[in-house]
Amino acid sequence: ALKSFVEHLCGIMQTKFPKSIILHAEPTFFVTQGKLRVFNGKAKGRILAIGVPLLNSLTTNELRAILSHEFAHFTGRDTLYSSLVLPVYVGTITALRQMSAGLASGDESGSAGWMAVPLILPSIIMNFYLSLFHPINMKISRLRERRADAIAVLTCGSKSFSSGLTKVVGVGGAFHTVSGRNIVDALKKGNAYSNYYEAFREMLPDLSNLIEKCEKKALSEQGDPDDSHPTLTARLEHIPAVDEQFSDSTPAEGLLTGLSEYEKMLTAGYTQLLGFFSGVDTAKELRKR
Repeated sequence: ALKSFVEHLCGIMQTKFPKSIILHAEPTFFVTQGKLRVFNGKAKGRILAIGVPLLNSLTTNELRAILSHEFAHFTGRDTLYSSLVLPVYVGTITALRQMSAGLASGDESGSAGWMAVPLILPSIIMNFYLSLFHPINMKISRLRERRADAIAVLTCGSKSFSSGLTKVVGVGGAFHTVSGRNIVDALKKGNAYSNYYEAFREMLPDLSNLIEKCEKKALSEQGDPDDSHPTLTARLEHIPAVDEQFSDSTPAEGLLTGLSEYEKMLTAGYTQLLGFFSGVDTAKELRKR
């Protein structure tokens, strides 16, 4: 059902079906182009990532609107731009770090100091380049997001997009707030979730205040030149008023048969990841599962 759903949307938006669709452990959606390592292998080509923690909260209409925004990045060749620009950007930062290390080693007196002198001018030039490029790149990024928002609204309607976007912020923020703590605390007590996403769904009625708090915080945020996305308030204010184009308010999780099995796989991988970063050994508890 999910494949048919995505195929239909690709037809409407006149874009190619993604080479890979990832069920993402975290509550975010994104598209990218290239190669990406995931829990159970590698994805490549045009990649669409779907945030599993949000599938129960989003309606099918809202999911369609969110995916329309992501596919607008394909139709606008935004992923191609990123695949060309990002390596240059990262390479420049890496080169600057290496130059800084060379300059630091040349602070001491003697020949080492003289060897560092040729690095001074390139370092100044590259820092100047980054100081010019970064704000321009972030401005372009924000403009691309606004374009994708407008296309999603024109494709699906303003109500489904605005409500879907708000849920991504609110429910996604709540997930980020509690998930790491819940999973790591369980590991420290010698336990491990077999399906954390099911547990999170059961928590949702008790998280309404936290979800509202995350939404209010996002709505109160002020824009910054270093932001890659416009603020939530700016996004909601700038979308055009368009009638709903579809009428399916059923939970989006119904598009995936056997969702529980996927969630268990994601839980195992996500638990390993969080355990690694928190310094907790997950091997013993995961073997029990």
